[in-house]
Amino acid sequence: MIRLILLVFLGYATSVSAQGEPLNVGIESFDPPFVMQSTQNDAYGFDVDMMNNLCKIMNRTCVFHVMRFDKLIDAVATNKLDVAVSSITITTERAKIVNFSLPYLLSYSRFLERQTNKKENFSLDLLNSKKIGLETGTVFSEQLKEMGVKNPNIKEYASIEDQLSALSRGDVDIILLDNATAIYWASNSSDTFKLIGPPYMYGYGYGIVITPANSDLLTRLNEALVQFQNSDVYKQNYNKYLLEF
Repeated sequence: MIRLILLVFLGYATSVSAQGEPLNVGIESFDPPFVMQSTQNDAYGFDVDMMNNLCKIMNRTCVFHVMRFDKLIDAVATNKLDVAVSSITITTERAKIVNFSLPYLLSYSRFLERQTNKKENFSLDLLNSKKIGLETGTVFSEQLKEMGVKNPNIKEYASIEDQLSALSRGDVDIILLDNATAIYWASNSSDTFKLIGPPYMYGYGYGIVITPANSDLLTRLNEALVQFQNSDVYKQNYNKYLLEF
């Protein structure tokens, strides 16, 4: 009996060891195609699959923690999380309080509006004094300034779903999202929303936010990221979630 108990215990310990040390990863609840959740609340999407693959390379186990986007960077900065992902743009200001991995994708934004029969040539001047919906904590307020949009009436929302609801109700004239997210909703809204204007690049690409308390983690994540980006699995992940974007 003792031998049997020992064998069971050793088998359990081996299983736990094979899974590796947990890596606490913060994600937004719904940021397609980067982060999505199934009906069983299982997370998936480009960023989630990427992190699971990086954890596998580093012999770690990703443990995902869902929170509001505007809480992610602060949670990493205060060491409540090891890392965070959800199409987070690398900027100089953000890099003053947290570490970032190498960029894993270029960062583009895109405007989305309600579907109408009205057709007009888009220009940034058309946005002057418009009601523009943004997600709290994103870089898009700063981007609007750099674009030269005059007197925008900015309304901030806690989530992308709240942004879309406000746009659908007519509470805002237009919203600004990550380019891939805007394309996703233009394609999956039953013609409720449409893209307007071209993609606009901003920041230094999307990066994994990493706690500054662990410089070794930054090195290991970058090594794993380079290995992953040179693999066939990366191509499969890209084709699965981002090829059409």
